[in-house]
Amino acid sequence: MATTLVEYEQDVPLTGLPEEGPYRLSDYLSLPDVPRVELMQGRFYVAPAPNWYHQAVSMQLSKHFEAIASGSGGLALAAPTDVHLMESTVVQPDLLYLAKGRRPKSQQRIDVVPDLVIEIVSGRYGRRDRVAKLALYAKAGVAEYWILDPEAQIFSYFILVDGAYQVRSAEQGSYVSPRCPEVTIDEPAFWADVDRYVGG
Repeated sequence: MATTLVEYEQDVPLTGLPEEGPYRLSDYLSLPDVPRVELMQGRFYVAPAPNWYHQAVSMQLSKHFEAIASGSGGLALAAPTDVHLMESTVVQPDLLYLAKGRRPKSQQRIDVVPDLVIEIVSGRYGRRDRVAKLALYAKAGVAEYWILDPEAQIFSYFILVDGAYQVRSAEQGSYVSPRCPEVTIDEPAFWADVDRYVGG
């Protein structure tokens, strides 16, 4: 594949998953490092750098999950980490978690379906997380998906049931994963940590 002929798309369609495109894992691996892209349903989507507040939230979330993984024997990884979900799909979620005993075979990319994937909404690309990736992660069999909205300071939790996501809620601001019970989060405490971190 000649990389000069690659078509990059800016955003996903309003209806959800795009139609299957022509590109596959081998095409993705032949790309240069810049621009950063994700392969979704055989189409390349540019993944621009997020804003600094998004990154501050990501850092606090990574610290939280590092502590969980250290205590449980799981594995938590932050972006950019290639996750090979299907031959036509390689994404870079903001954070992923694998429970104890589940490890990728490759050191180059995650080649198993994560137990939990987290996306932090950033700017005008929120539809990618809320619509296309929601459908894509369900199709790939990701058991649990979280979407964080940093501006509104809201967590949304989705659990895969019979191939489709069902919404779950925190109990009085505290959430315990039904799929990975070692994964918990106190929402008010988390956002307070973020506020302290960005406030200096």
